[in-house]
Amino acid sequence: MAYADTQQIVLGRLHTRLNIDVPLSERIRVEDELPTNSQYAGRLVVVTVNPGSPGDTTLTLDLVDLDIDAFAGSRDRTRDLAEQVRTEMRVHLSHYTDPASGAFIKRVQTLGRPAPAAWDDASRIERWSALYRLTVHHAP
Repeated sequence: MAYADTQQIVLGRLHTRLNIDVPLSERIRVEDELPTNSQYAGRLVVVTVNPGSPGDTTLTLDLVDLDIDAFAGSRDRTRDLAEQVRTEMRVHLSHYTDPASGAFIKRVQTLGRPAPAAWDDASRIERWSALYRLTVHHAP
């Protein structure tokens, strides 16, 4: 049995959901790492697996902790983006079945609500971070 890549499922789902009815010039980037272009100033969401994730509790059940950082050009825009991500995670990702892998995301918990986070960048980009735990049933 192979476990689905929960990080990739969330990346794809957030990219799709966050960009509904968003003009191409204002699209939100959803990545698994910070872009190498340090001059990037658009809205950005970075999804990474927290190394402290509990992991599988039974053969087909996995607990996955995801750190999600939101970046934007002002405190208000960053907070709004982080809260938009929280809504997508809690409301639209719970009870979602990934069509490609068959993985079923049963539950999404907010372990750490979106909040301003330290950011060593000299630019005017703001960062807000949150921590989510996903309960995922993997297809055997």
